[in-house]
Amino acid sequence: MAFKLHEWNETDFTGGCLAYLNKAYEVAVYDSLQEVPTVSFKYPMKEEKADLIQEYRIVSVEGQAYRITTVKRDYSGSRIMTVKANRIFYEDAMRHHFTTIGNDTDVTKSTIGVDPYDVIKLAIADTKFELISDSELKKMGMTRIGADGVKIDFYPTDKINTYDVIQNVIEAYGRGEIYYDNYRFAVVERIGKDNGVRMSIKKNMTSLSVERNTQELTTRLYMYGKDDLTISSVNGGKPYIESEEGIEKYGIREAYRDYSDYDDPEKLKAFGEWDLKGEGNDFRLDRPQLTITGDVVDLSKLAEYGDFYKIALGDTVHVFEGDIEHKKRIVSMKYYPYSAKQPSVTIGQPTLANPYYHAWYMGKLLKTVQKNSGRANKLKTSYFHGTVNSTQNPVESDNKKLLLDGDLLIIKDSQRDRIHIGNDEVDNKKQFVFLLYDVDGNPVIFFDEKGNGIFSGTIRGAKIESDTDINVNKDASVGQYLRVGYISSYVNDEGKTIYKWSDESGILLSGYTSIKTTNGGNNLAIGAMSSIELNATKVMQNGNRLLNTDDLKDIMEEIRQLKAKISELEN
Repeated sequence: MAFKLHEWNETDFTGGCLAYLNKAYEVAVYDSLQEVPTVSFKYPMKEEKADLIQEYRIVSVEGQAYRITTVKRDYSGSRIMTVKANRIFYEDAMRHHFTTIGNDTDVTKSTIGVDPYDVIKLAIADTKFELISDSELKKMGMTRIGADGVKIDFYPTDKINTYDVIQNVIEAYGRGEIYYDNYRFAVVERIGKDNGVRMSIKKNMTSLSVERNTQELTTRLYMYGKDDLTISSVNGGKPYIESEEGIEKYGIREAYRDYSDYDDPEKLKAFGEWDLKGEGNDFRLDRPQLTITGDVVDLSKLAEYGDFYKIALGDTVHVFEGDIEHKKRIVSMKYYPYSAKQPSVTIGQPTLANPYYHAWYMGKLLKTVQKNSGRANKLKTSYFHGTVNSTQNPVESDNKKLLLDGDLLIIKDSQRDRIHIGNDEVDNKKQFVFLLYDVDGNPVIFFDEKGNGIFSGTIRGAKIESDTDINVNKDASVGQYLRVGYISSYVNDEGKTIYKWSDESGILLSGYTSIKTTNGGNNLAIGAMSSIELNATKVMQNGNRLLNTDDLKDIMEEIRQLKAKISELEN
């Protein structure tokens, strides 16, 4: 198919175009399982179509579209334009973002325990992207992720683009690779297949290099789980496992792995055995890591071979290094669709430096050891691009004593919760609170979001102030002064603070006065060093008014008058 140039907003690359770039040369397509697929080419600047080649326009190679990202124009003697473009799916998916995607609170919109494709559909809603159907994938020999019924937990994530959402889904599922067909795509278990293609320097390779890396080579592996748990109890007293194959070739090479998330020695041993010598694990530690590179003669172009020798990205091929056969995948390839130059390939396995492909192999491990974790077929998202929504993602310390669950912080001791800070359920409703519990689990300090507080212990301070009424429903103990109501104060000549009422409301007790009730409050005892003053028009007792000084004066006057009358009568 011709090399075409399209306008920036084109979506159909099977028909017409802006221009045919028939003067382009050194057109090279780079495809990879772990890097961005690209196309690069050169074009003479003197050609009339050169001015049409502009940044962000689209070129298509054999029907596959790439968006131009870099244009370098050389205005010296050669006057050559060098152009690079990225696969259009990657480039456009990176330019569509979400403020927030995912939900773990609304049951009707939840992305917890869902098919991975449910999240992908949210990520491409109202976009030009389209998922390839399962039936079409089946015809191509591929299976989408989630077709086996495995569910994922996808927690709300902020500020993230469509491409990274898809990569997060892959990580949550444990494996997956993106198959592109312009704006149509699928996330499949694996791209490529094993057609039995044999490759050797004698047959169909013009160059071949094999690199073996023993930097991580291990033949004896120690495993440490939670709290330095070992496998001794399930491994005949030995805290390590060995690879007989590795020891025979390389001797004893010790290493250790930290599996601190696991507290089951059986599971710990299973993980270690997979890492050290697991069949089907391309990263097994007891063998050197292998990378094969070389130039390939495309025998599929010859009638005598046809499609039998056709290779594609992700295919498993059988490479012969002398008498040694290596059965590995094509992880990247560079080919030249419009020239006779032979393609070059890299054969081996995706590097562990790429977290998504590490997740792919960890997914195989989970399948082998845990049978999809045994937790309702759910795998949990743990790797995010963008900003993780801190109100929805639980974070727990290694010792399990600190938990940030959404917008609630919980601090524990060895037995129970001791502090809750945040959005907690109190009195059957959610509210922001501070709660402190004693060693028996009883709440001793409580503050709600309105400032109301409850204390079960003693409060000490230099001064306690309130702008409103203070209600004491039980006992209240006060130091030198108890002041209730409206009181003013001043310092006298001796430097002492003197309190006086600003109105008639309240009780003032000095340090020299005491008031106490006895017998359940039936009696009131008042003690004073000098005097007691009651400022009232009358004082009542059981409905009867008590006599005051004026009453005594009146009585004394009546007595005087009676004495006078008695004296008159005697005379």
